[in-house]
Amino acid sequence: NDADDGGISTCDLALDLQQLSREFSGPPRLGRRGMYSHHIIASSKRQAISHWAAQLRLGGLAKIGWPGIIIVEGDERDVQQYVDALSRLRWKHFVVRGEQTVEGRPGQHVDDLRALPLSFQE
Repeated sequence: NDADDGGISTCDLALDLQQLSREFSGPPRLGRRGMYSHHIIASSKRQAISHWAAQLRLGGLAKIGWPGIIIVEGDERDVQQYVDALSRLRWKHFVVRGEQTVEGRPGQHVDDLRALPLSFQE
């Protein structure tokens, strides 16, 4: 049903960001994910996709419509949290189609490893 709300409300848009205040140790690990959905139409899903990416400092893009495609990159732990959060939404079909992890060197920042801009676009 294209008009459904995706099973979320605006109060559900707040992720548990306690992990973001964690201590960063060791070299950075950049994660990338390519996700596929039957479609992305519901405004609540579109809002969650963009809002959560911004909260987690993930860069990437979403192709709205049929099919729906989401590509993100950022700190590997944040990418995992993002995919987990999106997976909990109600989808007709949602799957991670591609994964990549890039290991940085000590002293590097995860932003140095990015191939996509640090913004999220629809």
